[in-house]
Amino acid sequence: MAVVEILKEIEDSRKGSNQAIFNGYLEDFLNVTENQALKEKLQPIHDAYPQLMICTEYRFNVNKKTISNQIIRYKDVFKLPYNYFDVSVILYGAIEDKEFGIIIADGERKIDYFLAKGMYYLLTEQYAVFEECRNEIIVMTYAHIDGIVETLNSFAQPNFRVGPFQRKLDRQYYNGFYDLQSYLMEFSQELHDTTAEDIQKVNDRSVVIFRNIATWFLFKKLIYVQYMSNRDLLREESQGDSKAHRTKAKEFVDQVPYIPFSEMWRMK
Repeated sequence: MAVVEILKEIEDSRKGSNQAIFNGYLEDFLNVTENQALKEKLQPIHDAYPQLMICTEYRFNVNKKTISNQIIRYKDVFKLPYNYFDVSVILYGAIEDKEFGIIIADGERKIDYFLAKGMYYLLTEQYAVFEECRNEIIVMTYAHIDGIVETLNSFAQPNFRVGPFQRKLDRQYYNGFYDLQSYLMEFSQELHDTTAEDIQKVNDRSVVIFRNIATWFLFKKLIYVQYMSNRDLLREESQGDSKAHRTKAKEFVDQVPYIPFSEMWRMK
């Protein structure tokens, strides 16, 4: 099933669904949204490509059945509220008969791009909604929204491919697996070290607890998939042995510092 067909089937809040706030034509969204900042960013995209559609605040869960999620084995993620994960915007449509979906996650920081990549892997993995059309999906953040018209223009080019385009975006944020892993470890440790302080700042500690669990899981997911999909590391560090490669990937996942769910609830 192609990406446009899949996205069109998602029901939004207007039909009583809690899976998305809005799903329909971008023009209609611009006429009803009260988010003026987002409207201003999306208006030039509509002006250039008025046929586009948009899905906002699409919510989803982590799938327990997926093999990689079982290997990651971070059970606290399954204690999150139903449909806890969400992506801010998905633009979709077709240009020159090429169907596409552009996931645009909230935020403009480097960390927001990494979180977005983790969510992309959840949405395109085994059993996921975009499993069969992952080669039609691009992931970005609000930091890239001003360049989306240029990206859409590229779809008309016969040699445009999603994979090389995404890797070009990746290179804006990290240079290879170990650069990425170092950054994620540093941020994970910072989140770990400030958890008690963050909990003291809120009336409802679940806000911090759920945020931390989701972040640590997305980092684990990103580390696992990035290592497993790196053929150079498979050849150079595991001599082509896929089992050894998987073991190393799990070791990197296990190095991500985190605080157990129950311990965060007991913090004073």
